[in-house]
Amino acid sequence: MSVDHSTKRNIQLPDSPDECFGVGIKVIQNAYMSKMQSLEHDVRAQRLSLDQEKAAHMQTMKRANTLDVELIDSREQCKKLQEENRNLIQNLRAQNQQLEQFERLKQTLVGGLDSFQSEFSRVNDGDTNGYADTRFLRRESFLQGIAPMAASAAPPPMCTTPVASASVYGSFNNSNQHNGSQFGGLSNPGAFPNTMPSTSNTSPVNNSTSSISGIGLLQQKTQDSTMRDVSGDSAGGRASAVDGKSFFKMARSRLSNDTFDKFLASIKRLNAQEQSTDETLADVKKIFDQEGEGYDDLYSDFAALLHRRD
Repeated sequence: MSVDHSTKRNIQLPDSPDECFGVGIKVIQNAYMSKMQSLEHDVRAQRLSLDQEKAAHMQTMKRANTLDVELIDSREQCKKLQEENRNLIQNLRAQNQQLEQFERLKQTLVGGLDSFQSEFSRVNDGDTNGYADTRFLRRESFLQGIAPMAASAAPPPMCTTPVASASVYGSFNNSNQHNGSQFGGLSNPGAFPNTMPSTSNTSPVNNSTSSISGIGLLQQKTQDSTMRDVSGDSAGGRASAVDGKSFFKMARSRLSNDTFDKFLASIKRLNAQEQSTDETLADVKKIFDQEGEGYDDLYSDFAALLHRRD
């Protein structure tokens, strides 16, 4: 028993009951103050954690709003690219039609040459000094020499075979007379020299190609001018359509965070087809009116964006 008493803390209480009661009150007050300090420390820690969570939440909301704006801008860019793709497909079809016309023209010329060769071979059959071997007429240089003239002189519908044959035959007849005067004064139209006709380094095909390229550039220039007139970006005019990215940047800078969040929420409901365009316009008008005066221009630009979207 003596060991137990030595290990315990001896607390001496006063003999008076009132003094003992006062000591008890002090013990209770000290315990209460200690507990209060501990709880206040926990409250401060919880408030600090709450402030940090609120800051993180605000950053997340700002990031979400930015992503919503980028999503809307990406959708508008996708629509523009689809429109450009349709225009390119139309241009490609027009170019294919022109290519088919040129192919038909080439076939017409080749058919005229074949007819001329068969007739010329029949007339000059057995003449060893003439053009009995008419394979030179199939040369690419000869086709290049007459193709531009036929293309410029005979727009669609293409020239027929007799006309092409007569033109080719007439040109060779004149060439034969000129060559006959040089080689011994030959007067026979069917007696051609065996030498190949010389061709110039400058082919008429170059002129034809440049003409075709000029037509293509003129068409492209006309289309660009038309597109500028439609979009309102031509000289001396104002853009008739509002750019979505610049509109949302301006709305973000002018509206408060709560109003801008309500505005984006209304747009989300429209994209989700939860409300119509008229309901969205009415909702946005109400939101802007709650924000205050001086937002009529934003409402007009937003209405223009919705009408262009429809």
